[in-house]
Amino acid sequence: MALIATNTAVFGMWKVSQRHAGLAKFMWTHFACSFHGVATERRVHTLVTSAFSHQTPLHFGINMFMLWHFGSAVLPPSNHDASSFRRRQPIQGGTSSWLPSSMAKQHRYVVHEPRTLDSREFAKIYATSAIASSVLSAVVSGLRGMGHVYSIGASGAVFGVLTAYCIMHPERELLLYGVLPLTADEMLKLSVAVNGVGSVFQHAQHRALAALVPNVDFVGHLGGQAAAYAILPK
Repeated sequence: MALIATNTAVFGMWKVSQRHAGLAKFMWTHFACSFHGVATERRVHTLVTSAFSHQTPLHFGINMFMLWHFGSAVLPPSNHDASSFRRRQPIQGGTSSWLPSSMAKQHRYVVHEPRTLDSREFAKIYATSAIASSVLSAVVSGLRGMGHVYSIGASGAVFGVLTAYCIMHPERELLLYGVLPLTADEMLKLSVAVNGVGSVFQHAQHRALAALVPNVDFVGHLGGQAAAYAILPK
């Protein structure tokens, strides 16, 4: 997937920048998003480029695994897989040709192919979720007087893809942390609840409450989910 390759390349640039001050300055200027950077310094492009940025292997690995797992599930199969899938399906209204002609009967079959997104729809959801995530994160940070706080990561876009998957396949079973079985619909509701509560705690006036949650951009996650829900073809 080209998106994973792009994220990998940018992740490599961040790793190299740890040893080169000039590249580090370039990365923080052009691949990290903040309210001050967008509103004051007019670095609007960072609303997009920051969504390809990861500094730690854990952050990068989790996001890329989720992108691969759920992205592959909402996109149609490859041409080879699709043709194999079609060959295995009985033709609707066709004859059971594997039976002797004397025994052949007309059979009707209803083929329920899983719902998928075409590449343009997927790209629209991914890009819109990424931008909405960056915009909401920057605006909320600005309103909280934290205009110089940077946000990076593909999490907003990935949560958009997760949201699309859960809406398209609500009854499919997922394993939370590989242990707890949940339907996709339950996973969607849980993720929205966690991101909502995390956003409130993270931006709470009381420092003790804010300290209860890790340094995760929950607001950005919600922005990505909201965007995907709004534009997903119904």
